[in-house]
Amino acid sequence: GMKQVAGEISKSEKRIEELDGQEAEFTGAIRREKEKFDGLKEQAAGLDPYELTDTRLALRQQMETQARERIRGAMSSGMLDFWKYQTTLRDTDNLLGEDGMAERREYEKRQKARELTNEPRRKPKEHGLDR
Repeated sequence: GMKQVAGEISKSEKRIEELDGQEAEFTGAIRREKEKFDGLKEQAAGLDPYELTDTRLALRQQMETQARERIRGAMSSGMLDFWKYQTTLRDTDNLLGEDGMAERREYEKRQKARELTNEPRRKPKEHGLDR
């Protein structure tokens, strides 16, 4: 029975050495990924989310225009239904969480412009009995 126990001890020691080596590899990989993440976080801090949204909307409009042109060509041959395209656009917006993104961005622009010009908000007239 001692040979069996000694054999298992030696197997366990080899396995521990292998696991220690893997631990060092994984620790290094985790450290590298964390450094990469921190670098990306620093880059993202300098980005203007409104500028990214405006760029994304502009690109999206260009891509939709190109897609519509291709669809018009396909529709003339009867290969595609335009309403299916519109449904697909709506479903894509919902999946990406972009439903109404352009309208939201326009609202935010108006709000920002209002804040920059410091327009005073009108108070409603008070019509009381104290005239």
